[in-house]
Amino acid sequence: MKAKKISLEDGEKFNGHCGKVIRRVFEKMIVENVEVYNRGAKAHYHKKITEYYVCLRGKGLVVVWPSDDESKKEEYELNENDILEIPPNTFHKIVPIERNLMILVIRMPPISNDEFFK
Repeated sequence: MKAKKISLEDGEKFNGHCGKVIRRVFEKMIVENVEVYNRGAKAHYHKKITEYYVCLRGKGLVVVWPSDDESKKEEYELNENDILEIPPNTFHKIVPIERNLMILVIRMPPISNDEFFK
């Protein structure tokens, strides 16, 4: 399954699945699912968790690939207001393009220690 990228500025797309998840997190204030990155992240994947990267500021590159095939890498440039949905069993890493990068990471369902794999 491919990662999906949308923009907060695109109201119609924001009404789709990603937008519903983002709104649900903010409406219920599910803070244990949320983290803010202002740096890169090393390659990793989660067996059962879908992550949503919301670019709040700056610019970054997210590289994703299936956990069983590194030759199928895809790159997504995230700019302010972009959202990237990363499905389970997808390796991913964040590479900052600008020093002021800030990404809100939302995890569904909440992460546990056994869900982080390198």
